[in-house]
Amino acid sequence: MLEIYGTVHSRTLRVLWMACELELDFVHHPLDWQRCGQDADYLALNPAGTILALKDGDFVLAESLAINLYLAGREPRLWPQDEQRQALAVQWSFWA
Repeated sequence: MLEIYGTVHSRTLRVLWMACELELDFVHHPLDWQRCGQDADYLALNPAGTILALKDGDFVLAESLAINLYLAGREPRLWPQDEQRQALAVQWSFWA
């Protein structure tokens, strides 16, 4: 099961929205951005101490756009198979 760490008052909202749109099973761990850099358990997960982080089994990923692209890659209707279209999807994501 996916675990999403962060507050809805941050870009974590992007990832929570994506997970809901994809109807994924996940657990949300609300985490105050002002305290995450001092939370030993969170720092063990994300040594940068920044919001947000996604845990998928043993795999951990930070940064909302990276996480959303990762989640999109799991959904064939959201992630093109053609490399050029993938590049355009990344370009659009970075621009947005």
